[in-house]
Amino acid sequence: MNKEQRIKDIEKAFKKLGIFNGLASIMIGIGMYVKLTRNGDAFLPILNDSSVVNTMLVVGVVMSMWVIYSFLQLARERMQLIKELDR
Repeated sequence: MNKEQRIKDIEKAFKKLGIFNGLASIMIGIGMYVKLTRNGDAFLPILNDSSVVNTMLVVGVVMSMWVIYSFLQLARERMQLIKELDR
């Protein structure tokens, strides 16, 4: 695979990571909202269960950490490829 194609593939991966990060942010946001504001009358009945909310928070945080790690690895590879192309 040539370097230009790999850079394009990395940019596509960045877009996919953005979608995963969006989902993780939504999960964290809903979890925090329910944790901090509900009084047993959440907008979805399933969110009244604290184990569901805690699971959402944990999964959201783990997904965000994975996205950050993957993004940094791909960004490092992309920078290296760009430097090699400039030589």
